[in-house]
Amino acid sequence: MKNVMCCLFLLLPIFSFSQENTNSLKIGEKVVVQTVNKENYRGEIVTVTSEDFVLKTIDGEFKLKKSNIDSIKEDLYKGKYAFKNPNSTKYFIGSSAIEMEKGGFIYQNKMLGFNSLTYAFSNNFSLTGGLEFVSTLQGAPIWFLSPKYAVEVSEKSCVSISALIFGFQGEYISLINGNYTYGNSEGNISFGLGVNFENSVDIDLDVSETMLVTFSGMKRISRSIILVTENFIPYSSSGDYFGIHGCRVISKKNSFDFGLFLGGVEIGEIPYIGYTRSF
Repeated sequence: MKNVMCCLFLLLPIFSFSQENTNSLKIGEKVVVQTVNKENYRGEIVTVTSEDFVLKTIDGEFKLKKSNIDSIKEDLYKGKYAFKNPNSTKYFIGSSAIEMEKGGFIYQNKMLGFNSLTYAFSNNFSLTGGLEFVSTLQGAPIWFLSPKYAVEVSEKSCVSISALIFGFQGEYISLINGNYTYGNSEGNISFGLGVNFENSVDIDLDVSETMLVTFSGMKRISRSIILVTENFIPYSSSGDYFGIHGCRVISKKNSFDFGLFLGGVEIGEIPYIGYTRSF
């Protein structure tokens, strides 16, 4: 509750940008508008008078009265759609190297059983933690924790380093991963290399046998559809491969994942589903 109250306090300056600030509107300015009736608009200002202004959106032009505006702020989203991708930092399982905005908060559910929360403490550092539902009910929860540090090195290039720790019945396995992403929130590709770091479980393997090469990507093809692929290739002589291929259906705050998990001869093909809520 304390964190929720802090978030609401930080949001107050944004939602207090009301009629007083509509006097400084400029033609050509791209803004996000919320009316007192909680209607939301995103577009470009085309005309301004003392009492109202016309906003050109993807759905047409709307004449809005200044007295009916609850909040208005600059639109930082540069894409061509009505809203930005709400889940640009994550693929089906892993993450891209794209930075998460400070204060960003994400809930995820994977395959109905795995639930996680991600919070961005800064534009560079975020932390994900979660539990598996069935094992938690049985009193022996499978838990996981994943810190990530990401840096934007150029307009379309990001690098990150992250760790993934799985715990179960008093034991744990940890991996460390380096990732490079080229692109933006609307479309990107990522290359990564992960290696087993430290375990409480006795694993008699060479370092090369614990390395994992990853190749992932996403491409937004319409307002609501994003194609996603995620591929994992163990760096060993076994020639194993597994991955997930599918699509993501998005709205302003929600995304639903539908894919097919390819697990090789031993696991086979399994439908994959997931849900993400961005706050």
